[in-house]
Amino acid sequence: MRYIYNEPNWPSFTWDKIRVLESLSKTKYAQGLLLGKARALGFGYQEEATLKHHHRGCY
Repeated sequence: MRYIYNEPNWPSFTWDKIRVLESLSKTKYAQGLLLGKARALGFGYQEEATLKHHHRGCY
């Protein structure tokens, strides 16, 4: 696995804003679908907050 700090131009790197925005948009859309399905199954706002908390801890 390659880490960002292994890149030769670290920490002065650049990125393609369009590609990042496209990926971020798709991810946010998928998140909305997932949360909608979770609510339909009976998960409420407390469970959503718990899911967000656990998600942040993954990094």
